[in-house]
Amino acid sequence: MDDVGFLSSLAQYLQAEYSLSPYNTFSIGMSNGGEMSYMLACQANDIFKAIASVAGMIMEEIYNTCESISIPVFEINGTQDDINWWGGDPNNIGGWGYYIGVLQVIDFWVQTNNCNQTLIDTFPDINSTDGSIVVAEKHTACFNDNEVWLYKVVEGGHDWPGAWGNMDINASIEIWNFFSQFLLHFNLGDVNFAHIVNITDMLLISDHIFNGAGYSYLADYNQDNAVNLLDIIELGFAFSGY
Repeated sequence: MDDVGFLSSLAQYLQAEYSLSPYNTFSIGMSNGGEMSYMLACQANDIFKAIASVAGMIMEEIYNTCESISIPVFEINGTQDDINWWGGDPNNIGGWGYYIGVLQVIDFWVQTNNCNQTLIDTFPDINSTDGSIVVAEKHTACFNDNEVWLYKVVEGGHDWPGAWGNMDINASIEIWNFFSQFLLHFNLGDVNFAHIVNITDMLLISDHIFNGAGYSYLADYNQDNAVNLLDIIELGFAFSGY
């Protein structure tokens, strides 16, 4: 099964069907889902613009064939993960196949993104009963303003911090904070994501209405929660200076 092809096609379908930004499409997964996100980073980085992995890893085959493409990467991983081992499994002792260690994964993406600065900090141990702490390692000053983050959950297991395991951070919030840095923002009316609002957008909104397409935030120029002729009229007034 072509998982990368399927997820890429699904992302493009959702972008077209719901007028979603092709520039703000990211991937996140845990464990095998983290592995999948790394595959997308290597093989579909034209579709997925940043990825995050929780307790994930890169299999040797993916690592050896990964295109050296600059893309933001965020990994959250426990040093005592008993499913996907922190140091990797070069001898396939666990039976999953050969995968590389977390530090090698991060080093690969730091080099790929040509990062030149590293910031290390430790989160406050606000929950001393979870038996772990989180050390943040952020690689910045990278190519294209990308960043590579590693949250090392010291003594952490195969967990999603904030839901179970470590409770000093909320992994979901941290991942969104990471992705938010790479969002490209577009003006109302810029329905083709061209970074300019012009007659082309008016024609596309007209097609949107004629085809009975679903609601589109960018096409709703007057922000009345509906896409209709009024949006075209008001956009026209904006062009004419009224």
